[in-house]
Amino acid sequence: MLEKELYETQFKQAIDDFKEFHHAEDFEGGYYAVATARDPDDGTTKSLDETIQEVKDWVIQSDVFELDFTKTRFIMSQRPRGDDEELHKAMGYVQVELFIPVKLKSLML
Repeated sequence: MLEKELYETQFKQAIDDFKEFHHAEDFEGGYYAVATARDPDDGTTKSLDETIQEVKDWVIQSDVFELDFTKTRFIMSQRPRGDDEELHKAMGYVQVELFIPVKLKSLML
């Protein structure tokens, strides 16, 4: 029983931490092209703009997808959660996940 109580306490703390430090927003959902890049803040990698452009170029050349930017669908990014300092130390860099909105092309049959 003690394990269940500990889990519930940790879960409640995680929710409180999320509400305090993060901004959550409702969005339409849909498809996203996803890329993982090194955080360029360390000065050793290309900019996130370059990575985003590479993904956009890939989508533009795709026979299946097209970009889907709207007022409510935009590029999103996040750093993987956990102990950021521990991850950074273990990997030697910080990752950033990028989400670029796409949709299926209208294919004429």
